[in-house]
Amino acid sequence: MITAKIFSDGKEIADVALESKVFSTGSKGFHRSSKVEIDGERYQLNFMLVKIGSKTKPDTQSPANK
Repeated sequence: MITAKIFSDGKEIADVALESKVFSTGSKGFHRSSKVEIDGERYQLNFMLVKIGSKTKPDTQSPANK
């Protein structure tokens, strides 16, 4: 798990815990969707951290790729 801190005008307004995830593309990383309030208004946020080079490469020898 990774924690991201959200700041507005230098003031911390939220901590968001990002969970480990394997994305549908095969890439690995961290993700979280959440809601946060800033100055009395609600916002939806989406965090996505994708490890560069983490996508699994297709097997070039499989029958589907010939």
